[in-house]
Amino acid sequence: MKILKKVNIKNLKKTSIIFLVFLFTLYLWTFTYSYLFEKEKITIDNYNFKQFEKIKIFLKDKRKGTFKFDDLKNFNEKYKLEIKPIKNCYYLSSYNWDEKFLFWFQIESLFYKIIHFWKNYAYPKYDIPSKRICTGMVVDWTVGECYNDNRYNHFKAVISNPCKY
Repeated sequence: MKILKKVNIKNLKKTSIIFLVFLFTLYLWTFTYSYLFEKEKITIDNYNFKQFEKIKIFLKDKRKGTFKFDDLKNFNEKYKLEIKPIKNCYYLSSYNWDEKFLFWFQIESLFYKIIHFWKNYAYPKYDIPSKRICTGMVVDWTVGECYNDNRYNHFKAVISNPCKY
């Protein structure tokens, strides 16, 4: 039994080291690739995160319900913060269930895509896990219906294109 534990621990250590080396190599390759070929995209992503931080700091001490805005244009008109995207538009709304606001934008660089595990950045989060929503009984999907999440589709349309104002 002790021999079996020693073998398993050795295998676990080797596997862990190999996995960590793989992750480090992937990170290094991604960073190198992005630095060499995606400088403009990283600049856009850095700018987008700075704009997001400006909004986050502005809304930090405000209570939910004391401010209302439907989109980026409405936010800029009301609060004069002058949030301006470089490439594609931001989705910004104060209507987000229990959260103060919702901010979405498209990530451009491979480096940030790997860090955030997604092509898009949503804060605090996108609360519907799938693009397709189904209602009905779990046992029998014949009762109920499935439909596309129009909110997600609208979000994709906004952040995939330049602002229309």
